[in-house]
Amino acid sequence: MRKYYRLILFIFLFISTIALLFYWHEYNRLRYVLEVLNFFGQPPEVSVTSDCLLNTSLFSTENVTIPDSITPVWHRLGNDLFVFSAFWEVVGKKEHVKVIGVARYAASLKLGCRLWYEGHEYSSEGRISHSVINMKVSHALDDPDKVNPYFILCSPEVTLDAPPYAVELYSEEQQPRRSPIILPVLFLDPSPEPSNNTTVVCVVPSNRRITPAEVAEFVSFHQILGVGQYIIYDDGLLTPTALDILKDKSLGYKASLLPWNFPFAAPEAASTALKWDCLLRSLSVRPVGVIQLQWNQLAVPRYHHTLSAMVRDFDARISTAQFVLTALHFCFEYPEEKSAVPFKALRRFYHADLKQVKEEPQLVLQRPSLVVQGLKTQQRISPGIIAIHTYMHCNEADNQATPPRKYDNSISKFKNELQDSRLLKLWSRHQG
Repeated sequence: MRKYYRLILFIFLFISTIALLFYWHEYNRLRYVLEVLNFFGQPPEVSVTSDCLLNTSLFSTENVTIPDSITPVWHRLGNDLFVFSAFWEVVGKKEHVKVIGVARYAASLKLGCRLWYEGHEYSSEGRISHSVINMKVSHALDDPDKVNPYFILCSPEVTLDAPPYAVELYSEEQQPRRSPIILPVLFLDPSPEPSNNTTVVCVVPSNRRITPAEVAEFVSFHQILGVGQYIIYDDGLLTPTALDILKDKSLGYKASLLPWNFPFAAPEAASTALKWDCLLRSLSVRPVGVIQLQWNQLAVPRYHHTLSAMVRDFDARISTAQFVLTALHFCFEYPEEKSAVPFKALRRFYHADLKQVKEEPQLVLQRPSLVVQGLKTQQRISPGIIAIHTYMHCNEADNQATPPRKYDNSISKFKNELQDSRLLKLWSRHQG
């Protein structure tokens, strides 16, 4: 009789094991489906009022952080004067709010300002001053169409213990006076010593449609390099799905989305204003370095594994303000390699021969704390150490010959980590 009991127990155990394995397989399949649905949205005929994965959802809007209480945009302060962002800066014993603005040469800068403090019912008067931010391209001093970026400083009449949380700017010349512009104030940490090993990437507007695949590859790759924060200046051409990708909160990075409605057709003034907003904004996290890139650019070190490790190797004493890097043009016209990883850069190892390019493009990785202090020390880093891989069409004209090519597969060292990227896996499932 006992042998029959044992047989029954054995059969029950066998069936239970098979059922458990089947359940586990189906559970994983269902979870993958729910992750994709939670990222890319539910079908229109289904009404869902909560996240598919509840507290374990892969993507969430909580990760899209706006450092200011109000999203920065260019605000009109006068006929030809606009302001964008404000920062609390302490230089020695001097304290002031530094506002980034832009104006035509002929614009009036007769302004007034007031400061708002936590716990105070009324604002406090401030003293206003301004200075022109230097640009690479020079114009005639009396050119009425010249557009200058400015630092507008508002210094408190009476110094209080805490920094202000908002600054109010108004024009003293226009009558009747327009409504004042109120900007939130970010606190700047001037310490040159980084608080962690993170690197900040500021993504500049590309003036073209940005696909979700570009965003997924850009974020996945730079996260491997130790990039912990992205400051994205959005000109409105990020697709809705691309924006959803930036909302991921489980991968350890943060994305700040800033609308960039620059008011003038002045590329040099726009890039200068963006550069300084990027530098000052990144000071709040005290990174090892900050670099400005477009969505079609990847910072690829050949020997180092992270950007912070490279910076520390070349500047252990924290004395170099800028590292000049070289951009390599990887042409879409060149043949592609085969790769099982859903990452376009791993299929393109040929770049244009720089000897045939008239002007070698350069980018700069900066230590924001040193640049803000006015240091101009530089180091040029060879493309054999690190290069900015730029993916583009090299012969836009039909009658223009494709430039000679060179082979560079330095990005392939990151293949295994890209293959394990959760974001790329999710994106490949969606495409499949």
